[in-house]
Amino acid sequence: MSKFKLPKRLKIGGAWWTVKQLDTHLVTKDEDEYLHGICRPSDKEILISKNEDTVDIFLHELIHAICSFMGYEKDDEQKVEAGAHALQMFIADNHEFIKRLANYLGGGR
Repeated sequence: MSKFKLPKRLKIGGAWWTVKQLDTHLVTKDEDEYLHGICRPSDKEILISKNEDTVDIFLHELIHAICSFMGYEKDDEQKVEAGAHALQMFIADNHEFIKRLANYLGGGR
C-alpha cells in the first residue's frame, strides 16, 4: 500500500493551516515520550512524526484542530481518538456520498 500524501495546507474554520510531515520524531517538552503528531492552534499548524500512519494520525490531529476552532481549550484524548476513527470509517464507507458532498459544497451544485 502506498503512503498517503498529506496536503501542505488546508482550511479549518475559515483559516489556512499548514500541514507538515516531519523527517524526525516529535517528543514531549521533557523529551521523555515520542508523539505521533501535534496540533498547534496558535500557529495554525499540524505536524506528523516520521514513519507514522499518516491517515490515522492526521485525522486525529484534524479533530484537535476542529475542536480548537469550536473553542475547546482542552480535548479529551479518548474522545478525539474515537472521533478520528469514526470519521475515517465514515469516509471509507461512503465514497460516493463524500464525492457528491464535496462537489455540492465546492460550488458544483
